Amino acid sequence: MTEASYPRPQMEPDLADALADFDRPLSAEEIAAVTQFEQEVAKWEQVRDHTGMIDLSEIMKGDFGRPPMLNARLPAGQLVGYTGAYGEGKTWVAGVDTAEVMTAGGNAVWLDWEMGRRGTAERFKALGVSPETVRKHLTYLEHPRLDSNTDMRGFFQMVVDRHQPKLAVVDAMTEALSAADMDDYRGIDIARWLSWYPGPLLEAGANVLLLDHLPLSGGSRPIGSVHKQNAARTLYHVETVPGEPFGRDRLGLLRMTVTKNTFDAD
Repeated sequence: MTEASYPRPQMEPDLADALADFDRPLSAEEIAAVTQFEQEVAKWEQVRDHTGMIDLSEIMKGDFGRPPMLNARLPAGQLVGYTGAYGEGKTWVAGVDTAEVMTAGGNAVWLDWEMGRRGTAERFKALGVSPETVRKHLTYLEHPRLDSNTDMRGFFQMVVDRHQPKLAVVDAMTEALSAADMDDYRGIDIARWLSWYPGPLLEAGANVLLLDHLPLSGGSRPIGSVHKQNAARTLYHVETVPGEPFGRDRLGLLRMTVTKNTFDAD
């Protein structure tokens, strides 16, 4: 009976020893065995890449403590959501998160459908981030049309592969889906978009931070389908502290409340 986990093919020890012996040429049989092994590995990688097959038995050998943290708020490598009403400070907190990653030497991606280049640059400057740090560590996309087009998805994959970000910020979900001609009241549209764009980031080990608005009529659930908050592993509700407003010339206070913590992050 074959193993259900379909583990990665392993080279026979004798063949590995022969490859490591640079003083002896390989025999015809050994060359054929190496060729067969490479073909088996290529087939395994194709199955893995197209189906998402993972050998969980290997992962189970690891330590299952609390997940590591990227900073004080973000569990590393997860999809995290900041929800709140308009003007309640979500983008400021995301800016602080991004500034911390960049000043520590990590790369970040900022997908912007709201603030625009001037507002975003002004905020990073206010947070004490230098232009040199931004030039070196931030990939900023203004109003990108991240839709179902395979060329666009390939371009975005190229950005992820080249820059290997530790954090990506989506500001904000409703606008991102609208720019892609998708409906954030349809769970299937949300699921597709998340697999096309946040998906490659998560596979590369990055945090993905989704900013999302609450309805103007009030309530605690973001605009659109419940699938948006279901997809996030960690959720925060962000709001200003009453009586402590903030502005261009005034420091204020924000309150962040954890509303979902799937992996019991610290």
